[in-house]
Amino acid sequence: MRARRARESQEQTTMRLSQVAQRSALTQASQSQEERATGLAGKAAYRASLRSKLKNAQRSGINAQYAATASASQASETHHQSLLRNVRNSAATAKSREIETLDRKRARQSRDAAATASARVAETQLRRSVESSRYCLPADAPVNPGTLLQQRLLRLLKLRSVRNATNAATTARSRAAETFDRRRARQSRDAASTARSRESETELHRATRNTCNAAVTSAARKFVGPQTRANRLSRAATIMAAVLKPQTPQARRIRLDGDIQRLATARNITCPSSSFWYFLAFNYDPGLNYV
Repeated sequence: MRARRARESQEQTTMRLSQVAQRSALTQASQSQEERATGLAGKAAYRASLRSKLKNAQRSGINAQYAATASASQASETHHQSLLRNVRNSAATAKSREIETLDRKRARQSRDAAATASARVAETQLRRSVESSRYCLPADAPVNPGTLLQQRLLRLLKLRSVRNATNAATTARSRAAETFDRRRARQSRDAASTARSRESETELHRATRNTCNAAVTSAARKFVGPQTRANRLSRAATIMAAVLKPQTPQARRIRLDGDIQRLATARNITCPSSSFWYFLAFNYDPGLNYV
């Protein structure tokens, strides 16, 4: 079979893969959710049993072959084919995660965390090995520690920027392919996670986070142009107007009262609340001395 597939042309390969995809789609359409889950579990167990019998060298060779095949296939596909592949992968991932149990989800998250940690450790080791091979100097050669440290930091920042750019591109593609319901679900999960993390943080952590956010915002706004600043202020004014428009007079009075009290606390002065001035305006008695 491998020899026959090696001799086939690109058109024959495309036709064979399309036929396989059609048969797989028909099979999945005729299956129930329980049958699909059972089939996926059986395939996963079969693959796990095969991989457990492999040696490390064999497993590395198979992974390298799969990676080379996937890279060559993705390099030759068009933008439309890439979008379709991303949509199919997102749908398959969503379906598999819908039917997975809590134990499998935790195991998958643990594997992902371990793989990410090992990849970053390997990235650091690779960086060190490259630096060691590049900066192998004779024993009597003068060494400038400041220059070496600066070059190492620059190389580390470059590797990190490449990784961040790759992650940003992947995130942008996945968010471009997600539906409105999935976006709402993701935003709800992110909001719940942020709320839980902020509930458990201490005052020191909160103050540190606010300071870091303020510093990052200030540094980012130093390099924006006048048009960008005008657009930001316009958006802020529009949002504020939309928030303040449906407010009732009582809600507006409560909001202003809170603003007055916050300003008074910041300036270390005592200021009467707005309810006091409201009472004073509508219950004025000339016989009383309010001073």
